[in-house]
Amino acid sequence: TISGLRVYDTWPDQPNIPAALVKPVSWDYRQAIGGVNRIMFEIVILAGGIEASTLARVQDKLDAYLDDTGATSIKAALELDKTLSGSVTTMHVPSWSDYGGIEMYNGIEYLGCKILVEAWC
Repeated sequence: TISGLRVYDTWPDQPNIPAALVKPVSWDYRQAIGGVNRIMFEIVILAGGIEASTLARVQDKLDAYLDDTGATSIKAALELDKTLSGSVTTMHVPSWSDYGGIEMYNGIEYLGCKILVEAWC
């Protein structure tokens, strides 16, 4: 729901940037609340390439994706529908980490970070 941000549920050979790539992290069978499964996944955000001429603009874009409110907030967009269109019982976005350069795709370095999502089903 964020204009211009491309979301991939499987990792593409070459993403169109800015991109959000969903990466499963762990699955705990019948853990947490009420004997349901707990799923942890990361959303790897690639805001743009790391080039001196555009770094400040790309950093501003990444910061807006990481804000907890606003039209470009990934946290706010996800938490609008805590069932992820009926895919899970509930979810929340507890944190983000690893802000900085992320090397991917033939050695190209992007400015990005990882957003942690915890869901139950």
